[in-house]
Formats: sequence, C-alpha cells, structure tokens
Amino acid sequence: MALLTTTETASLAAAVAALVPHAELVDVTCLDHPDRSARAGDWTRFDGVIDLVGCGYEPERGSGWLVWLQQLIAHGEKGRLLLLGVTRGLEPFGSTTSNLTGATRAGLYRMLSHEYHQLRARHMDGDASRPEAELAAQIVAEFRAESDALEVCYRAGQRYRARLAPSPELVVDRPSAPVAFPAEHVLLITGGTRGLGALCAQHMVRHYGVKRLVLTGREPWPERAQWKQVGQQDSELAAKIRLVQRLEAEGVQVQVLALRLSDATAVQQSLDAIHTTLGPIGGVLHCAGLIDTDTLAFVRKDPAQLQAVLEPKVAGLTTLYQHLRREPLRFWVLFSSVSGTIPVLASGQADYAMANAYLDYFAAAHQQDGPLVSIQWSNWKEAGMGEVTNRAYRETGLQSLTNAEGLRLLDQLLGERQHAVVLPAVVDLAQWQPETWLRAPSDAARAPRRVAPGGESPVAAPRAEDLVAATHTWLRILFSAELGIEPAHLELDEPVQEYGMDSIILAQIVQRINQQLMVTLDPSILYEYPSIAGFASWLLATHADALAALLAPAASPSPVTTPGVSTGNDAVAPPVVVERPVPPPPQPSWGRQGGLRTGPLCPRQKISR
Repeated sequence: MALLTTTETASLAAAVAALVPHAELVDVTCLDHPDRSARAGDWTRFDGVIDLVGCGYEPERGSGWLVWLQQLIAHGEKGRLLLLGVTRGLEPFGSTTSNLTGATRAGLYRMLSHEYHQLRARHMDGDASRPEAELAAQIVAEFRAESDALEVCYRAGQRYRARLAPSPELVVDRPSAPVAFPAEHVLLITGGTRGLGALCAQHMVRHYGVKRLVLTGREPWPERAQWKQVGQQDSELAAKIRLVQRLEAEGVQVQVLALRLSDATAVQQSLDAIHTTLGPIGGVLHCAGLIDTDTLAFVRKDPAQLQAVLEPKVAGLTTLYQHLRREPLRFWVLFSSVSGTIPVLASGQADYAMANAYLDYFAAAHQQDGPLVSIQWSNWKEAGMGEVTNRAYRETGLQSLTNAEGLRLLDQLLGERQHAVVLPAVVDLAQWQPETWLRAPSDAARAPRRVAPGGESPVAAPRAEDLVAATHTWLRILFSAELGIEPAHLELDEPVQEYGMDSIILAQIVQRINQQLMVTLDPSILYEYPSIAGFASWLLATHADALAALLAPAASPSPVTTPGVSTGNDAVAPPVVVERPVPPPPQPSWGRQGGLRTGPLCPRQKISR
C-alpha cells in the first residue's frame, strides 16, 4: 500500500503506517513526473492508496501526485486496487468550521470507481477535533472495510454514510418575487458573454431591473470602434457583441472584461475601475467554467489541461471571494454541476467534477459569511455546454432543463436562500433513485455486459470486403492506441472489455470515431456490439458512406448487409444482463451539503413529497 503524504501530514502518515504492514510512504512534494512508458511491473506492488494530503491545512500545490495516480490506475494490479482519499474537517456536517484542503480531491476519489470499474475508491472525511491516533485507526478500518459507500465521514467516533437529502418540494410554476436589485449597484457575471452567463445577463436585466452590468470572459475583445464591423460577421465573437449591443439598447451600462480570475492583481485593478465608473457590486453570478471534451479518461488527462479546468472554479473563486466579500451583495450564486455530486455523471469529466466539488464545499464553508449558494445544475438543453443524452444521465432520472425552467429555478433559489448547496431537478419518476447515487457500481455494472446472439455476426456483402477489412484495421488501431496493445494482438471476436477496457475508455474511443466519421454515436453502442467485428458490422450497416469517405475516398461503397442488425427506426437493441444492486442495511447517514430539491416545473412531471 502507498501512503500519499506531505511534510504537514507526515506524523499522521507515520501513525497509519504503524498499523499497516509494508506501507510505503510517498511524499507528493518530491514526486517527479513518472515516465509514461513505465512498465506495469513498476506499479503492481501496490494494492491500494491512502491519500492523506487533504488532512493538512496548507493549499494544495503541484501536479506530480496526479501523474503518479494516473500511472497507478493505468498500470496497477487490475481488480484489487482500493483508493481512499482522506480529508479532515472538510464536510460541514457536525462541525462549525470547514477545512477546504482536499476539496477537489474529494470530488475525484468519490467518482473514480464509476470511471474505472476495476478499482474501488471512496472519500473519507475525518473529525478534525479528534486525536491523530484515533483518526489513524479509523483510516485503516475504512481502508479495510467492505462497503459500497463512495463517501463517509467520522464524527465523535461514529461512521456516517453520505446521502442526498430531499428538501421540501420546490414549486417552480409558482410566481416568485424577484430579489430587489438597486439601480445604482453592479451585477457581475463571470463567464457572462456566452452560454448560461449570457442567458442570465438578459434575464437579470429584464426581470430584476439591472442597469449596470459587468461581463467577464477569457477572450480579448476588439475596441468599440470595431464592434459595428465585427458584429456583422458570422462568428461567436460577433454574437457576443450583438448581445451587448441589445442590452445597451435597453438602457443598460455594460462593461466587458477579458479577465483571468485567478490573477489577484488584475482582479483588484478591474474592481477598482468598476467602482470608479459604475459603482459597488451588488450581486455575483459565477458562471465561468471550462470542460475538456477532447480527453475524457482521467488517466490520459494532461495535468496542465486539468489545472486549466480547475482554475476558474477553484483559484478564480478564491480570488474573487477575497476581493468581493465586503461588497454590498444581495446574492452570490455559484454555477456548479451535478457531476460534482453524482459520481456516475462524472465519468469522463474527473477534472470538471473536482472543480464543481470545490464550489460546493466552498459555499458550505462560507454559508454564514454572506448570501452564497452553489447550484448543482443538471443539464440545460438549450444553453450551457450542450445537452447530455447518454445512458448514464438518463438512468439517473434527471431530465434536461429548458431555459425557461432553469431561469424559474434560479428565481426561486435567489428568493429562498435556505441552503448553501442545492440540486434542483426535473425528474422521470420511473428512473428516480437518488439513494443509489452515492454507492459504488454493482458487480453487474463492473462486469462486461452480455448481448444476445445475432448482434455479433460480422458478415458483409462480398463487394464490400475491402471496406470491411479496412474498417477492421482502422478499429484495431483506435483500440490499440488506448489499450497499449499491439493491433495484431486484438482478436476481432473478443469483447473489448476483456482487455481491461472500461466505460470511459470506450467513450473516448467513440468520441474519436465521431470526430473522424463526423457522426454522433453514443458510447452505449459498444455494450450492444462489444467486439471489434460486431461493432464494425454495425458501423458498416449504418454508416457505410462515412466509412468509405474516410477509409477509401476514391471508392463508391456497395451496400453492406449485416445479419442481425436493423437500421430502421424500430430497431430493437439486443438484451443486456443487468442486476439491480441490493440496498445495504440501514446505517447512520448525513444529508450531504444542504440537500436535494425536486419540483414540478411543468406538466410533464409531478414530484410527490
């Protein structure tokens, strides 16, 4: 076992090591970036990791530990790894203060077992008021525990599991009185020139009477003298300029700033200028955020890009708070995401989940300091970062929000301010089981899914045999690159899951296929056709033209017939074998971070108490 530690947590690490034979201490401050070509044998000596860095109080620095953890997951012993991320006093439950060190780590460890089914991972929060020896014993007991909990905390010697606590129903179709916003105050919207930020800017002007508006973004803007010319173009920047011009036509004073939120000097200078030209800040909507859609797998994410995703929601929020907390704020809303609290939805978005977990913990830690709320938004279908339609999202029971629904939710939450962290939702009651969201994947979910005979028959018309061979070769190369296995060693008829490929790597491969074929496939197709040959047959039956254009541009494809595959709208997917997890016996639990809000937003769904 490895114990990740720092100088600050060295004594705790020593206490844990004294209880665990053969523990190896790894000082993360001394970690060099491991060679990514490291042989698997270098890592199989570890059967697990206890990460103690979050038990300290100093800000987290460096990314060597991330690279080390990526290598362990990629090359470690499959099927027996346990990763336990430990914090101390992070959860506000049973505590008057919160130690935010390790907040991003908590978001990572509670989602990893959903992305990598060959390992188990969870987050444990220790009691900051208890002796170190007691904490060390609890850590070792938790590491050895057989539990499907993804998040636990210890308070006064008692172990608690996390749960999502329903709050009273939030009736969104009931009109809510807007929060009074003084005309002489400024509304600051980070990430306000696009997506949800831009949508909220228009809403706040038209429904709250905002007259002074500052919108921040990452990209530099042209001088105002060039706006008319640039605004006539068909580009994203032109659309932003036209938005600002429409707001100004409604009598709003608008400033647009290209601002790196983590730059304390730039933030202070910008705020000084705002005070001089517009006035005090009366409200904040923190919508800024990045998402990495190019590299989904945590083990493949570049540390620099991962830090770029964290920056606006972690360092950016911390900097803003230090400079804005004495402003006359009527509200401060953090735009978080369900990916930060529902582990299965964080698969492929580990960095984004880490960033949003920090928002949530930050709001909970500072609830008494001002009107701060973190909203864990589900998917917006018309704005934001694009609608999510994958199977994992559908199986949670969450439904995508329209702009009108989301804005009504925002109005209600601005008006009530009862919780520091809220997850508002429109749901499908047939799928709605929030009590399962903070459990590890079941054994059925970890195993490769089995398909019925018929979906796996790789038979093509003779005239298309060259295209079939080319498709097999192309797919072998794609899978080989992700698995690190020579293409010739990949059997056409073997389920790819048998090579250690899990759901997130499958999703990444499907993304590569989508980019190259210029199509939109859902990763779940690889559960229906899990072998290279079967998947190739389905692709040839449904996307022969795209394959021919990519693999044989000079050839005109002949029709390809694949027995067992229907391409009509009434096609029925082969059955899968899925077992429903057995609920664990009742255990002490706590309502994590303020609770869950559900509510009837429109006639399509009703939520009972």
